[in-house]
Amino acid sequence: MDISQIDLLAKTYWGGKVRREGVNFEKQECTVILYDSLMFVFSIDDRYKTFHAALRLQERVSLVTLLGKTLAINNDEKSILETFARIDQYCRLRLPKEYVRVFDSM
Repeated sequence: MDISQIDLLAKTYWGGKVRREGVNFEKQECTVILYDSLMFVFSIDDRYKTFHAALRLQERVSLVTLLGKTLAINNDEKSILETFARIDQYCRLRLPKEYVRVFDSM
């Protein structure tokens, strides 16, 4: 998959829970904010064409492992959707239940 397809897949998967911050086609990178709270960066490695995902904490600080599982997975739709599911689980655990409930009703 290319970064445009991953961007579209994220919009389809999260719907109103995702806000796209931008796509950098040169870097093959897409930045999104989930639940108006947590910023994630999705990218495609130029050399190996692998998919990478990271929770952006600061401009130069990111987590690539959440709940003990690495987010870098194969670049196919099934694997990317599995990564999205892990990211969503992480977000739901980090955010207050009432806050998530509001997003679920959107």
